Amino acid sequence: MRKLVLLSLALVFAVAGVVTPPAATAGRCDYNNCVTYCSSPNACGYVCCYQQCCGDCCIDLLCVPPPPCEGEN
Repeated sequence: MRKLVLLSLALVFAVAGVVTPPAATAGRCDYNNCVTYCSSPNACGYVCCYQQCCGDCCIDLLCVPPPPCEGEN
């Protein structure tokens, strides 16, 4: 019976360790201070923004290829 109780407690602590969220890091994602990185405009003025960072959190953005442009070689 004692082994069953100890095994149950060990299982509870193991599950609690898996389910417990990691400690929050202060200032990691600062959504009030975001920077968006974009390419220089091409001959037709098309700009591609490829990444946005808010504090230490960065998201890669998808750039769609620009439509054909007369001013480009």
